[in-house]
Amino acid sequence: MGANVWALRMRCCFVKDARIVSVEELLPGLSVHEAIESARIIFKKSASPYDGVEVWSLTRRLYKQDGVSHLLRGSEQGEKAAVRACA
Repeated sequence: MGANVWALRMRCCFVKDARIVSVEELLPGLSVHEAIESARIIFKKSASPYDGVEVWSLTRRLYKQDGVSHLLRGSEQGEKAAVRACA
């Protein structure tokens, strides 16, 4: 199994009230970090009623961003910690 195993099927899940309410399939072949960056951009551009965004590969959550806590922490270090916690 190579480093790109997680890139097989990644999904961007939008969360509202602690429930996944919308899912968008991410492009195949993205690295984990590229998928996370894509999800963050989609979430920021959506300006929607979602509370957060998660990146999943099959049944494993790779990243979670809570909209409120992200605004409060506002640092790349906090986001890197969230990636390590979900990996």
